[in-house]
Amino acid sequence: MGFYSYDEPAGRELDLNETRINVNAVTSNIDAAAQFENNMSSQLNPIKNYLSSTNFQLFTSDYALYWFDYKSGYDTVFAEFGWNYSRQLNLGLCRGAANVQNKAWGIMITWTYTRSPYIESGSQLYSDMKLAYDNGAKYIVVFDSNQDYTGGILKDEHLHALQQFWQYAQNSYGESNPVGVRVAFVLPDGYGYGFRGPNDRIWGIWSADAFSNNLSISVSNLIEKYDTKLDIIYDDGLQPGNNYGYSKLIYWNDPSLVPSPSPTPSTLQFSPQNPSQTPSPTLTESSSSLNNYIPVIAFGTVITAFGVSAVLLKKRQYFITFAQTGIEGDFAGTVVVVDGESYDRYGALFSWNSGSRHTFEFKSPIVVSRGNQYVKQYVWSSTTGLEKNKNGILTASMSDTVTGNYRPVFNMDASRPTITNNSLRSSRAA
Repeated sequence: MGFYSYDEPAGRELDLNETRINVNAVTSNIDAAAQFENNMSSQLNPIKNYLSSTNFQLFTSDYALYWFDYKSGYDTVFAEFGWNYSRQLNLGLCRGAANVQNKAWGIMITWTYTRSPYIESGSQLYSDMKLAYDNGAKYIVVFDSNQDYTGGILKDEHLHALQQFWQYAQNSYGESNPVGVRVAFVLPDGYGYGFRGPNDRIWGIWSADAFSNNLSISVSNLIEKYDTKLDIIYDDGLQPGNNYGYSKLIYWNDPSLVPSPSPTPSTLQFSPQNPSQTPSPTLTESSSSLNNYIPVIAFGTVITAFGVSAVLLKKRQYFITFAQTGIEGDFAGTVVVVDGESYDRYGALFSWNSGSRHTFEFKSPIVVSRGNQYVKQYVWSSTTGLEKNKNGILTASMSDTVTGNYRPVFNMDASRPTITNNSLRSSRAA
């Protein structure tokens, strides 16, 4: 599988919950897109460098602007199926971005409500999984946690739905709409509009206008016409004459796209539902076959069927990198110890559950020798990033780096020590 890093980066940018764009200096949509991609890439580079020597992929989930997540360096993005957000719209945006950029995609089924029961019914869960699978999703993820991360939210009806989907996948050929029968709608380069309704924003900076309204109507009309055979991509480096496997490309400025005078983009609406407006899920009796099936799911085990993986996420995870500055290639021993394990000057990357606690220690002094002769030593001077101490206990609360900073010390005195039997002692008699 791989590593999940930075939850909903583009969506959070759109809602200004986190920003990687200088809103006071941005000049255009293309400039905003470039700022987001460059700054997001810089944050992902340490993880990407670590993963470059492995077969692991880099994942995130999001609810908007998937194209720009991929451009920032993600290998796979999960389109979030939740609330009453259009499944076809999410699917078309994420699948289209993945297809043109030669990446993988999937879905994450998340909350429908802001309080218990949180998630959709078992029958709706099955329908969403089947929709994604039939349209080529490589990964299907079900988010199984309440608001406080203190308990799961899946009931028997949901576990039955998972079992039913597993059986369906065993007897199905998967993708029913290959790229050759699909159509792609091409949006303007860098146009970071959220498509969650007529009052959504552009990169979280600019308000909706007549252009975004007409664009929303065009997308709504195309979804009505093509349904799940529609992908949505961007005019970002597209090569002339290359349809990227699609039956045709329809550009945003195509004169045949004439919005109706009374826009009703109902398929694009987004608003959390109130559980009281919907009947409570009906719980079913547990059966012995279901009980045998539960352990396969409950511990987050990956279930693979024809390239589809179903995963339950129990708790938010953060990526913590331990690194160092100042120590050169003349020392190959232990620099940092994390949870009792030793790591050299190249450090280590960890994926830890939110709130988990971990011990660490940067070694000092670090003695460099040639044979038995002392050459120099590296001395710890500071720690930057998530921690400021040389050693201690770290609580995982965000993805970041812990860097131990060292300075070299050379002993020019005649009493330079020598290394004998792995101990450091002075060569001058007392």
